[in-house]
Amino acid sequence: MMSRWLRPMNPQISANPTNPTSRLGTYDTGPANENTARNDVIERLSNQTDLLESTVARCVDVLFDHVTTLDHSVVGKSVLDLIALARVQFEMKLFEKCDTVVTLLTQFSWEKLNTGHYKDVPDEWRMVYYTAKGLEACLKYKSVNLSRTCLVGVLNCCDMGLLMGEPTKRNSDGSNVLTEFAARLHERITEIDDVTDGSSNHTTGRDVSSNHTSGCDDVTPNPTKKFHRAPDRIQSLKAPALETFLSDYLTPRRPLLLTEAIDFWPAVQKWNLRYFAREFGYRTVPVEIGARYSDEVWTQTLMPFNKFISKFLEGSESGVGYLAQHRLFDQIPELKSDIVIPDYCYLGDGGEVDANIWVGPRGTISPLHQDPKHNLLCQVFGDKLVYLCSPDQTRSLYPHDTTLLCNTSQVDLDDPDLTRFPRFGEARL
Repeated sequence: MMSRWLRPMNPQISANPTNPTSRLGTYDTGPANENTARNDVIERLSNQTDLLESTVARCVDVLFDHVTTLDHSVVGKSVLDLIALARVQFEMKLFEKCDTVVTLLTQFSWEKLNTGHYKDVPDEWRMVYYTAKGLEACLKYKSVNLSRTCLVGVLNCCDMGLLMGEPTKRNSDGSNVLTEFAARLHERITEIDDVTDGSSNHTTGRDVSSNHTSGCDDVTPNPTKKFHRAPDRIQSLKAPALETFLSDYLTPRRPLLLTEAIDFWPAVQKWNLRYFAREFGYRTVPVEIGARYSDEVWTQTLMPFNKFISKFLEGSESGVGYLAQHRLFDQIPELKSDIVIPDYCYLGDGGEVDANIWVGPRGTISPLHQDPKHNLLCQVFGDKLVYLCSPDQTRSLYPHDTTLLCNTSQVDLDDPDLTRFPRFGEARL
C-alpha cells in the first residue's frame, strides 16, 4: 500500500502547557522566596557535579571494556591498538595525548561511515565511532570549565555518537552509557539556565490548545484533483479486539482508523513546545530542510531541538524544517515513558517494532510512497491528511527508477501531470 502524508501543522497541541519552573516547584513572588529557589538550584548543581563525575568514570570504563567485542577482522589491529593506547593515556591522565588518539579514531571511523551506502556499513565501524565520540565527550568534560557553553559542546559529542554510532551494549530499557551521560548533562545545563535566568532555551510555550484552529484548513481534499476516489470509506473502530484486528484488517491489509487508542498516553497531556524545549532543547536532532524529500533542493542538517522549534515551529522561517522518521526514543529513552506501544504492533511478522517520531510545521509533505513495514500512525497533536492506494495500483503510480527512490511515486498529487503519467488518471486513491 502506498501512502502520501501531508503534515500541515504548526503544532496544535491538545495538552496543558508544562510549568517552566516545574523543576523548582511553585514559589510565591518576593525576594525571600526567589532566593530560596535560587539556593535550591545551586544545591542541585553541586549534587549534579558529583553525579556527573561518577557518570563520566562509568562511561569511560564501559566504552573501553566493550570495545573488546569488536570483530578484529573488520576494524583491524591498528584500530584496536589505538583504542588500547587511548585507554592507557586516559588512566594516566594524559588527556591531551589521549585526545589526539581519539581524534584519529573519530576521523577514521567517520570516513568508514561515509563510504558507500550507510546501511551497508558494518556495525563495528558504528561502534568505533560511538566509542570515539563518547571518549571525546568524557575528555571535553575533564579538560574544560563547566560553563553552560562547554557543557553544550560535551552534550553534542554524546548526541553525535548516538545519532551516527551504535552502542556496544544496551541496558534492558534500551538506554546505554551515552544516553545516561547526555541526560545528566542536559539536566545540569537546564539548571544553570535556572540560576542565570538564561533565555537561550526558552520558547513561548504557548498553549495552542486554547487557541486551536484546524490544521487541515489548507489541505482539505480537493475535488478538482485529477485522480479517482475509491468508493469505500476507511472504517473507524474504537479499540477492536486483537483477534478482530488481525483477521479483519492486518491479514487482508485493510486500512483502519483507530479512535481513542492513545488517549491514556502521558504524551497527550505532556507534549507541547515548551515541554520539548525545556526537557530536550539542547539535544541535537536531524532536520530535513524542504517540503518534500523527493525535491532536488531537499537537504538535511543537524541542529539543537530548541533551534528547530524556534526557527521552524514558532518562527517565521520561510523554509520548511521537518524532524522526520527519527528514532528519538532510542536517542532519548526518557521519552519512552510518555508512550505505550500499542499491542496491535506485535501482531506482525515477529520482528522488532520500530518507534519513530515526526514533528513538523504546516505545509510539510511526504510524497506518495510505500514503506517496507506495516505502519500504525499515532497522531499525538496536530492534523494530518493521508492518501492511501492499494498495492494493485502501483503501476499507475509511476515509482522512481532509481534505487534510492524506488519506493516513491514520481507523481505530484497536488498537480498531477497526466501527459507524463497518463495511467495515474485511472489510479484509485
